[in-house]
Amino acid sequence: MRHWTAAFGAAGALFMAQAAVANAEQQAPALVDMVAAGTLPPLEERLPNDPVVVEPLESVGEYGGTWRFGDARGADEAYLNFVAYEGITRVTPDGTVAPNIVESITVNDDATTYTLTLREGMKWSDGEPLTADDFMFWYESVLSDERITPTPPDWIASGGEVGVFTSEGPMSVTITFAQPNALFQLQAARWNAVDVPLPEHYLRQYHVDHADAGELETRISEAGLSTWTELWEQRQNALLNPDRPVLRPWVLVEPFGEGLDRVAYERNPFYWKVDPDGKQLPYIDRVEIQLVQDAQVLNLMALDGSFDWQFKDVAPLDQLSMFMDNRERGDYRVLQVESPVSAFAAYYFNLSHKDPFLNELFHKAEFRKALSHAIDRQTIVDLVHFGVTSPRQPSPFESTPFYNEGLTNAAIAFDPAKAKAMLDALGLTEKNADGIRLRPDGEPIRIVIQGPAGRQNRLDASEQVAQQWTDIGIETTVTVQSRELHQERRLARDFDVWLWSAAAGTTNHILFDPGVYLPYSLDTNSTWALDYAEWRVSGGESGTEPTGDMRRAMDLFDQVLMTGDPDEQVRLMQQIMEIAETNLWVVGIAPRPPEFAIASNKLRNVPESYTDSLESPGVFHPESWYFTE
Repeated sequence: MRHWTAAFGAAGALFMAQAAVANAEQQAPALVDMVAAGTLPPLEERLPNDPVVVEPLESVGEYGGTWRFGDARGADEAYLNFVAYEGITRVTPDGTVAPNIVESITVNDDATTYTLTLREGMKWSDGEPLTADDFMFWYESVLSDERITPTPPDWIASGGEVGVFTSEGPMSVTITFAQPNALFQLQAARWNAVDVPLPEHYLRQYHVDHADAGELETRISEAGLSTWTELWEQRQNALLNPDRPVLRPWVLVEPFGEGLDRVAYERNPFYWKVDPDGKQLPYIDRVEIQLVQDAQVLNLMALDGSFDWQFKDVAPLDQLSMFMDNRERGDYRVLQVESPVSAFAAYYFNLSHKDPFLNELFHKAEFRKALSHAIDRQTIVDLVHFGVTSPRQPSPFESTPFYNEGLTNAAIAFDPAKAKAMLDALGLTEKNADGIRLRPDGEPIRIVIQGPAGRQNRLDASEQVAQQWTDIGIETTVTVQSRELHQERRLARDFDVWLWSAAAGTTNHILFDPGVYLPYSLDTNSTWALDYAEWRVSGGESGTEPTGDMRRAMDLFDQVLMTGDPDEQVRLMQQIMEIAETNLWVVGIAPRPPEFAIASNKLRNVPESYTDSLESPGVFHPESWYFTE
């Protein structure tokens, strides 16, 4: 017996040693050291029982390195899709939708009830377990609290009513909708749905309904703030608070702040995904985002090899040959990126304008069409895109089942004489000595195109548009402001014509957010009709109730949300496009041309070409990217 025990002990020791070696090879070296020091649990205690396996694009990778990229636009929620893309569901590289944070989703026959089964053993970045309590906290204390969420996000509602969350235990959550919500799994994969659930164990201390009143007041005072809601917004913000637990592959260590020039993230030791060999992801240790003054500085740094993967604001068409010639010196390769944007410059007329005259004028489809006819699109395309794109309105691409040729070409012909005649027919016949048409009060009609900093070709195009609109008697100027102010004024409805792009060309983008074609949400696509969109998302409690074609388009999309039949969805969407053709809600110039990213020659598992989306590059699993020597 002693001999057997001794032999077993020796074999057991050998087995344990071998297991330790295997365990060490399946996690980053820095984490091995932390486990050895007793400051981090062993890998098997950090991973869920059934971790998600990520299939790498090329090969299983190695640990180490820092992924560097830059940003010339300031703090941006899009960071979250660079360092992560972790929603309830996710869009896969082939465009399908799959469960992500949850292990599985069961749907009833009429798509009114979705049961989410969570992953056993999955943990937040601080090691606390993810449970149904985190979903219920978000539902009961955040989504349902008007002090924090005055307007619920559209992706969690159907028929104007927010879905109801219930829990049947720590690993199961059921969402019940009042009406069928056939697109819920797709909608839950959107970039602006990635912060659900929330870490209840951490954030409850900042919520007035859960925290000790005295302790909460102390925290508010120490933060230099006045209210608990201000403190809440600061502490729950994953861009600003390094202490806030997350489910992403990297956790924030250097937040965005005034006077700082870098945001940084480091690996999450409790990340719940592995490669096919069982190695815990991510491979890359650290992510650094260099905040630079402008796109010119960013491009100079990119040419110098300062970034490992960079897409935003890099390698514009007019500098592409320089980037191609510099590849060897900069030790990078150039990747082609197809755009889902059907209008690189889109003009959103403010149908919520506080000026009664402009409000009425902007509501008239003939006015929008007259200004569209005044745009010399081909000249602009030749100027800013070197002729590589063709004029079109914001509309579904030809490759989608929603394509409508009439909408694509609506009021697209450059015809200043026709534009002037259409304005005359609207009664805008009185002019001043400069040829500017007059309002009923005798003042010149003046409008401002409000643009954001960045994407200089969009601003250059808009200067041309402003002159062309002035030439037909509508005095127009362009103003440029920070992206933050641009968005603030948008939400305040404080603009005449809001300049942005229109990501309305691909099937998923249209179903994610059809706001270019109907008032849908308070996001950018619906900027032209925010009062009407507010009515929709508030269930009629605020905003302005739509009528006519606008209401008909909204009702049709509600039917899209309720049917799981793809053919019926196409039939309904085609009717929506016909309404958009008649009304031309948003005016555009041309699609965004192919763009380019650069990637270090040492960075692997990166797609060499792809179609961009708001979920990029997270959709391509950057947690599986790695560096070679």
